[in-house]
Amino acid sequence: MTAALPRVTVVVAKHRDAVPLVAAQRAVAIGVICSEEDGKEGRAALDRALAEAEARGCRVAHAPRTLGGQRGRGKESLLKEFHEVRPQRLLVQDPDPVRSG
Repeated sequence: MTAALPRVTVVVAKHRDAVPLVAAQRAVAIGVICSEEDGKEGRAALDRALAEAEARGCRVAHAPRTLGGQRGRGKESLLKEFHEVRPQRLLVQDPDPVRSG
């Protein structure tokens, strides 16, 4: 029997923001939660990154999810998603580009 892959969820503002975080992953079950839409180009970039991750041995745990939703309900929406996907690890962007660059 094969061991289960660790469940990692990337949480970002837009689809294209997830691309470098997805690109850094190896042998995980990965999912992406975005707070807003990023247009066709952003989604296409994320889809390519997820396909490349699968080629590296990752498994896409679920289709990328976009919260959007009602204004002021972001926290509740995000908590609902976490409850549903049950990540073992969260990845977020570094809010300080000087530190991460």
